[in-house]
Amino acid sequence: PPEAVLAVITDWPSQSSIMDDLSLSEVVGTEGEYTLCRGITDTPWPMDDRFFTIRATNGSIDLSGVPVLIATWNYVQGSGNIEDTTGYWLMIPWGADGQSTLLRYRIQVDLGTWLPDFLMTWATENFLPTKITAIRDRVVALNQ
Repeated sequence: PPEAVLAVITDWPSQSSIMDDLSLSEVVGTEGEYTLCRGITDTPWPMDDRFFTIRATNGSIDLSGVPVLIATWNYVQGSGNIEDTTGYWLMIPWGADGQSTLLRYRIQVDLGTWLPDFLMTWATENFLPTKITAIRDRVVALNQ
């Protein structure tokens, strides 16, 4: 169900165990309704690892009359060696009983450097599918 997926996505200290591109993920504080989360990517050569702090929050929104869960983030300017990142996870109830989840992931990142096409293609083909599979596996493991 969407609530189980949200619980995995918002468990920031465990993100590095399900997101193979993160070598560190930790909560460093709060700022009002936001959780401040620090991360370090395990970026392939020839790039240096990227580090950042984001403001993360989550809740429920109405999408065309359907209540859906959302987890959003945005970059804390000057907190790392990237220029910007923002995005969201959208968890839409799915199936006849709404106990399955259609998961949408949107990310926009400016790493502050040029990336060769082969790295962009590799990241798109490798990072994104493994994230979804890892989240699914973690939700199943926690709810058996």
